[in-house]
Amino acid sequence: DGGDGDLERLSRLRWLDSTIGLDDDVVAPYIPMKVHGRTVRCLGREVKLADTGLPGSIKSGGREILARPMTFVVETAQGVARWTGGKPKMIHAGPGSVTWQSECSAGGLRLTCQAKMEFDGYTNFRISVAADGPVDVRDIRLEIPIKREVATYMMGLGREGGYRPEKWEWVWDIDRCNNAVWIGDVDAGLQCKLKGPE
Repeated sequence: DGGDGDLERLSRLRWLDSTIGLDDDVVAPYIPMKVHGRTVRCLGREVKLADTGLPGSIKSGGREILARPMTFVVETAQGVARWTGGKPKMIHAGPGSVTWQSECSAGGLRLTCQAKMEFDGYTNFRISVAADGPVDVRDIRLEIPIKREVATYMMGLGREGGYRPEKWEWVWDIDRCNNAVWIGDVDAGLQCKLKGPE
């Protein structure tokens, strides 16, 4: 074990000092990512992008996870914003990561989605909404509609792992680490970690 079993040798420091994963190189056993139009593929998984830049489809081993595309909903006094004009633009497509951006509008609102997907499937989304003037906003939410047959188990958002409950209510507590959820089955699932400005 390279001396790792003997804690006094401090040999585990090489793990902390490792630079693996800091560049765009793929780490074995993963394989280089592939991009074809709006579809990004990595190791048996594929994400097809919607106009907003969010996933319109997510497949794991050929199994569809989403019931319909993810949506970022902004509800105003005039109703739900209908985003138009978006088209994901690939910024970088390397073997270890792919980045893209999409910009949409709805009346006086603008939605910008920037994303980076890595070779293990981890994808970081940065979403911003701007208004040209004052807007009476009733609600802003991210909708992730997961297929019922995939959503067998759930853990996170303050709930221990187990079968997915019929209903789960959650409030973001900034003092506790309860801002992530995983929902899925044995061979397909999705984890979402919500991040604040900090």
